[in-house]
Amino acid sequence: MSHADRTSDWGNAIASLHHGSAIDRIARELAPLAEAVTAPSPALVANLLELIAADRRLTEHGAVIRSAALLAATGQRRLDYLQLERAVQVAGGHIARWRTLVRTEGAIVQAANTPPLINIPDAVVYQRLVEDSGLLGSDGSHLVFLPPRSREIFRVGKSELTASALLALMPLAVCADYAPPRLGRGHFDSQVMADLLNRASEAMPPCRRTMLRGTGTWRVGSVVVANIGDWLVRVAPDGAIDFLPSGTRLENYVWLRQSPILTLQQNSRGTPILPARLRTRDGRRLRALARAWEFLPPGQAATGYSIAHVVVGWTAIAALGGALRYWRPHLWITGEHGSGKGELLTRFIGSCVAGLLQSVGATTEAGVRQSLGLTSLPHVLDEAEVQDPASRMRIEQHLELARGAADPSGAVVRKGGPDGHAMEFAAASMFCWASIAPPPLKNADASRIVIARLRAPPPEHDLVANRQRHERFARVVDAFATLQRRYADAGGLAAAVYVRMLELVHEFEHAEDLFRTALAAAGAGGRAVSAFAPTLAGAWMLSHDTPPTSAQAASEVTRHWLHGGMRDHLVDSKRGGAGRDIAEAVLAQPVRLQTRQLADITSSVGEALLLAAGQGVDTIGQDLHGLRARLQQAGVAHETARLTLGVGGIALTTPTRGPLSGQLCVDLAHGSRLVREALHGTDWAGGWQSVLKNMPGVLTVSGARIGGIGGLTAYRQPLLQFLGHQATDPTAAA
Repeated sequence: MSHADRTSDWGNAIASLHHGSAIDRIARELAPLAEAVTAPSPALVANLLELIAADRRLTEHGAVIRSAALLAATGQRRLDYLQLERAVQVAGGHIARWRTLVRTEGAIVQAANTPPLINIPDAVVYQRLVEDSGLLGSDGSHLVFLPPRSREIFRVGKSELTASALLALMPLAVCADYAPPRLGRGHFDSQVMADLLNRASEAMPPCRRTMLRGTGTWRVGSVVVANIGDWLVRVAPDGAIDFLPSGTRLENYVWLRQSPILTLQQNSRGTPILPARLRTRDGRRLRALARAWEFLPPGQAATGYSIAHVVVGWTAIAALGGALRYWRPHLWITGEHGSGKGELLTRFIGSCVAGLLQSVGATTEAGVRQSLGLTSLPHVLDEAEVQDPASRMRIEQHLELARGAADPSGAVVRKGGPDGHAMEFAAASMFCWASIAPPPLKNADASRIVIARLRAPPPEHDLVANRQRHERFARVVDAFATLQRRYADAGGLAAAVYVRMLELVHEFEHAEDLFRTALAAAGAGGRAVSAFAPTLAGAWMLSHDTPPTSAQAASEVTRHWLHGGMRDHLVDSKRGGAGRDIAEAVLAQPVRLQTRQLADITSSVGEALLLAAGQGVDTIGQDLHGLRARLQQAGVAHETARLTLGVGGIALTTPTRGPLSGQLCVDLAHGSRLVREALHGTDWAGGWQSVLKNMPGVLTVSGARIGGIGGLTAYRQPLLQFLGHQATDPTAAA
């Protein structure tokens, strides 16, 4: 038979086969015909592809693939890739399986030094593999996956891609498509699959953990990108907004699909749009509602309205943490039982902050860090009490995480992983804590955290004050219920606040710049400017559609910074160094005091000192008087406080001679148990004595009497200095 006849005969045989014919019969007829053809024409190749497209089962049959390989090898040419891909797509098969089968079944042809059998570019195979497996790339030692229909990140070592590990990432059908079993063993070839994944990762950009962006608002150059879970909302500098699906690469970052914090709506054309944003008048309403909570004014301010203003500003910008340019301010709310602290966290902050994560005091730093994961969502920790060395250590670890998150200039937290490799976390969240007692803050934290102290509730016997307070909070509850109903179609009040701040994010940035300038002109230090400028800008943009003018920014700074007492709020970072840190740790140390009814009450060294001092500290401010009043109302006598402190190695005394003569002073015994417990696990646990004796105003005293024991070595300083306040009358003593 001539070449033309064989070619024609083979073409006729192909044409005579029809959809539904037995696959084995097709394969048997194709193989000898393919071997007889010495120079297949493009028409024959097209016929073969047409046949394959007729039934997707042919794409999985080795004999059909062998026929294609023989045709390609005999003709010393490559099959047209685009034709082959189109046929496979029509038939519903997968191009990667063709590639693997051709390599396997066409081994005898390759041994004859023939050209490549089928020209399938690696980039195409890898692109399909990335889509099917959710491969994000390699961080060096591991492959990073976000499998389709999953919201969890997986890291698998390059040498750990076993069959079970692969099946945990992808369905069996996908694995078998790329790596069919050899000689009928198993369901797929795990070695081939692992090799494909490793080579695909090498062709991708590196994927470090800090390049992954979860839900939250982020800054990418001059653009703000909000990953709301299933969509990306990109806000350009001119305010233009466009939408992209999550799970894609944008600006060298991988934007992950995660639990949504906002649900998009659609217009009449089916285009996604943001829900309705908070109205300006409702923003003013929120600012007014914050004043229902009575905050203690810092310094000599008449009211605590400026601190309420800071709380409003923090609430407005909390969900923008990852997009802030200069600083992420943190908030700590303190207040006694009944002061409204819980209502403030749930009713105000909880109702107005989108994506807020909340936990309680027993939560560890690792738990907070892992719950935040790759997001920039804000976090609230309630019941952040320091009651023992373990809780002190836990809170200190929380503060360490927040300390790194405060600076947006690329802060990265690194933690050791179980595999011996460091894990990186892009700390980009704003934090809020709540506790009864003031927190024990180090210098570095005191200049980063705004403390909002709530006034103690009125005594139970003051019926008029309690009734007025109850009526005020009832109005607050009704107001929030009205706002929630008003924005029910927009996803709730928190979504409305978030959309407002997102749409006005670049106006907020302009407002922040103006407030930074105004604060600096008013004499604020660098940390104070960083802490208060974003909160003032957030409170302004919550109730205005445009940034303030320079004059308006200066007026707000005068009102809140100069006259509202905010400048007295943050302690300067040069306030006393390690000695101040030691004093604050000791003041926050828990103690158990006994009431006149023989019941125990948990207090702190600072409160016990205030109670033991009696009227000798009347000049230190109303906020500390409130702390002392709590113990007095509970029925703790000042003699009990003195006795409890004395047993722990702390005493109050009024010297009659020397440079501290006539001043009410505190003595810390060289071996004080309370000081030792307060500093356990800190940097000063073994050397606090040398720090104190070198501090200005501290005297080393021999022969002191503390807790009924005389002849002790003690470190003496004025009580007001130990408390961190300046006395207006240094001779005032009990």
